[in-house]
Amino acid sequence: MYKRKRIGFFIFVGLLVGMIVHSIRMNEKIMELKDHARKMHEFYSMLVSWLAIMQRGMSLEIYFQRKGYRSVAIYGMKEIGERLYQELQNSNIVVKYAIDQNADNIYTKCEVLNPEEELEDVDVIIVTAIHFFDDIKEKLCKKMDCPIVSIADIVQEIESRG
Repeated sequence: MYKRKRIGFFIFVGLLVGMIVHSIRMNEKIMELKDHARKMHEFYSMLVSWLAIMQRGMSLEIYFQRKGYRSVAIYGMKEIGERLYQELQNSNIVVKYAIDQNADNIYTKCEVLNPEEELEDVDVIIVTAIHFFDDIKEKLCKKMDCPIVSIADIVQEIESRG
């Protein structure tokens, strides 16, 4: 009888530990999904605003002209970075290069450098990885002596000024 109670106790403890571990893993996954949803919402909001700017016949070039920026670097060459690069190709703004952690695997017409490499002076660096802007800016500020701005802030400023 005593042996059965002990076995039952260990089974109960094992189940309890298993449930706790499972609960922790589920909470981690939920937090990961919430973070991803927040990131996608940031992208969505910024892209809708950018589209509204374009539909009014304007472009992001306005921002750079107002600030006196003629040469830029684009940080992040995924979808948004590529769209920005394409838009600036038809403007008076010179994209000197792009910066990306995955520089060796990015294929674009623009030179792409790793953030650890020597970066040529530009008037401004535009960060398209908006979800990670603060971390990226902090690292780049140690290397570069130019403004570092988020594309989301650029779009918001253009949209609010009109």
